[in-house]
Amino acid sequence: MTESTLSRAAPTVVEIDLRTRYTEIMTVERFSDIQRAFVRDLGIAESDPGRVLLIDDSRLLVEHAPGLERIITARSVNQVVCLVVGPPNAERGGSAGGGDPAAQDGRGYADHGDDPDPDPDPGYGDFDDEFGGRGFGGGGASSGRRDTAAHAGRYERQAARPGRGEPAAGRAWSDGSSGKAPTADTASAPSAPTGTDRGRYGSRPGRGSAGAATAPAGASQAGGSGPRAGSRSDPARLALVKPFVLRAPVATLWVSDARGVGWGMGQTQPQSLPALLDDADDAPAFAALRDALCQHEVFDAVAERVGSMADATAAPGLRAVVGRVEDGVLSDAQLRALDRLLAPHPEPGEESEPPPALLTGPLPLLLGMVDRRADAVLRPDGLISSLLRECAGRIADADAAVKGMRGWRVLFSGHQPGMVVGSAMRQAAAGLAELRHNLRIEFFEIDGSRGLDQARRNRLDELGVVTRGSTDLLPGAVVNSLRVLTDNALETGHSIVEASQWLSGIAHRLYPRGSREHIDELNQICPDSVLDNLDNPGLLRLSLAAPRVLLAVALFCFLAALWSPLDGVAGAVVSVVPALTIVVVAVLGAWLLMNARQVSPDEAGALDLVPLVLVALAAAGGGWYLQWSATLSLSASVRTALAAFGLLGLLLWPLWAWVSAVKRWQPQLGTAAVVVEELRTLVCRVALYEWVLADSRREAHDITNALTGALLDMQTKLTDHAMLLRDHPIGDQPGGVPGIDVEVATLLRDQRGEIARVVQEDLIDLIQTVLRRCWKDLERGAPDALANYVSTDFGQLLEVYAEHLSRRGVHEAPPFARSGERRAVLVDAVWTESHRVAEVLRATKLDAGIQQLCGPEELSYLDVSPDRADLIRFAPRAAKAVFGRGLTRPGPVGGPEIPHPGADLVWTAGGQVAGVLRLVRLRSGVVETPVEGRL
Repeated sequence: MTESTLSRAAPTVVEIDLRTRYTEIMTVERFSDIQRAFVRDLGIAESDPGRVLLIDDSRLLVEHAPGLERIITARSVNQVVCLVVGPPNAERGGSAGGGDPAAQDGRGYADHGDDPDPDPDPGYGDFDDEFGGRGFGGGGASSGRRDTAAHAGRYERQAARPGRGEPAAGRAWSDGSSGKAPTADTASAPSAPTGTDRGRYGSRPGRGSAGAATAPAGASQAGGSGPRAGSRSDPARLALVKPFVLRAPVATLWVSDARGVGWGMGQTQPQSLPALLDDADDAPAFAALRDALCQHEVFDAVAERVGSMADATAAPGLRAVVGRVEDGVLSDAQLRALDRLLAPHPEPGEESEPPPALLTGPLPLLLGMVDRRADAVLRPDGLISSLLRECAGRIADADAAVKGMRGWRVLFSGHQPGMVVGSAMRQAAAGLAELRHNLRIEFFEIDGSRGLDQARRNRLDELGVVTRGSTDLLPGAVVNSLRVLTDNALETGHSIVEASQWLSGIAHRLYPRGSREHIDELNQICPDSVLDNLDNPGLLRLSLAAPRVLLAVALFCFLAALWSPLDGVAGAVVSVVPALTIVVVAVLGAWLLMNARQVSPDEAGALDLVPLVLVALAAAGGGWYLQWSATLSLSASVRTALAAFGLLGLLLWPLWAWVSAVKRWQPQLGTAAVVVEELRTLVCRVALYEWVLADSRREAHDITNALTGALLDMQTKLTDHAMLLRDHPIGDQPGGVPGIDVEVATLLRDQRGEIARVVQEDLIDLIQTVLRRCWKDLERGAPDALANYVSTDFGQLLEVYAEHLSRRGVHEAPPFARSGERRAVLVDAVWTESHRVAEVLRATKLDAGIQQLCGPEELSYLDVSPDRADLIRFAPRAAKAVFGRGLTRPGPVGGPEIPHPGADLVWTAGGQVAGVLRLVRLRSGVVETPVEGRL
């Protein structure tokens, strides 16, 4: 990671507990690997992990010095805050001579390396051995010899170190002699060391017995803040021994008792003791302190303030309002969210399909929902298009012939209209049968279910199928469509189960079945019955022996025969000719009908003419007889009118009979035309989806199928995670303890439903985070890669989220989630509704409500002067609204008003704790930091 990248990366406080991870720190090849692992476990892709919060036991500090040095000097570490937990040096060393540092004239013992101890305590020698020293009995004389001038130079350099006090030149020893540092003039030759006059650290470099010549035996030096001076008579007066590597600017916070005591500065006694028997790391005040230090803003403020103190060490005190809810509430919220994400389809048993609005891009086309390209898939000059046009043309010709038969002129055209229509229909049947046969062959040969080779593509080109691809069908466009579908489905409240069912159905529909699967559709669209109807259109039902035809012919012949040009016998003889003429006219009309109605050459249509001729003869003879015998008493004019009407009827009855018969005759030409259109539609659909788009659909199927498998893997992980969470019932919210208020946590606990919705949004973001890698692999054409990492990555992110909820709750978005409005509204609401935040933030250094994280016995190690202490106020930015409720009012002890918004107020980007952190200096001399090479 480059420097410019680090400047943009989000700051992260790396928390390392050396009490449990020291071996790991010493065995890892590079400390940066620890930082990377920490950031990875938080789910952060890129971060600035240069801030390190170390936690260690006060009894293990010196033993852990190599590990501390490895961490602090690592090039990837910018700042370190060491949180030291444990009793003071007196308890650690097991010395019975524990004393009050303040009882020694208020002076401590910062360092004693240059002051010989004339009367060393045997137990102190054991203490020295424990820290790696040689004790009082070991080492040769040469190891303790030092040049006095050189030693004086070291003495002055140590005195000039920040936080080490002033040089002890003007201070008085206990015997009244000057306390000036040894120089070359006063100690020109080193004294020979003995087993009884060597300093605490024996023959260690710079710690020998050179100081023996400058101080009388048994003398003790006062002024604990001096340069490594002080008496060795009582090691119990040391509160903390720090390795040299923990020197400034490394800030050290000493927590001797995690339970803490209520104490106001300026007092020598605690004002309150919490009723906690277990001094554990999970004590509320200590847990809140760790939460606060994990916010980089608070971390930086502590590092700056404490790093500038003497010995870079302070004792922390805390008063805070916490928003951490108990694990059962978070487990319940996760379960509610998981129940929504794992909800099945609302209608069990029904096929699940996504709303059409969620299908965008090329998906509707690939799924056959939009046939906007189907008509353009066949070239007009192609073989298939030509066959379709030819077949449609034949059917159109036959239909035109049928329509032409409905006119009367066709009877006098000299052709046989029935034969013309029959021939046209048989040609249409032949063309349709040929089309169906050719399509069957092409459907079978080309198929396309296994892809199209070059030979098949060449054949498609001959058939006139346009095979040129489109840029909107590239895999990237398909992946983008699936991304829109999946993201919108989850964000609009659909479960991951529904989304996976949708994708499974889409994948099934996308898979190209091949054109062979559509051969049966050819038979269904164009069955043999249609071809049979075209090939055998049936007889034109026009029978000359039909009763209505015979009755009409008889009537018209009878009426026409009533006319005679003459009266009497001569008239009767003459009227025979008109009567026979009438019969001939009737027979001629019947012959025209008989000729026109023949559709097939095999038809025999002359048998029904005999009855018509007989009826015509009988009717004409009857009319002739009546008019000759004068049986009818009708006038000549009436008979003439009736005869004219009969003659007209004889002329028109063939037309009437023909039109009526043609109207009743319905050849299946309309069905044939529909068949051709349906065949065209089928061919276009098959050509488009099974041939042209076969490869694109197969790629889309593979992509969708892989995505379905990824969602199913996530679904399995979510189900397993839900099973684990069901073992964490909701318990009672822990009540407040001295120094720690839980009002925000209580307000947040009452919003369990909203917490569940925030968690659901986080889980959706988690799913989408894993899918981001999937989209990249799908776009580059590697769908099989998803199965190698989705389950693992998703499981790891679930663990990251569980850890995030444990550390940060819902106050901060996890690293993979977006900063959603719902979370912001929830967090702002609980912080701004709190009435305790403003009161806590008004606390001053003198506030006895601040829990000083030490025991009553350790108060004597603290510098009780309020002016020398530092106070850091901190709060999440979500709590800014508390300033509107009088944050600037005077504190409870009548102190000065806090400036608005507070010059010492640190706003944190997140976090679930707000309060005041009091940093109390330790008395001079109670912290020992040996020079480099000693510890």
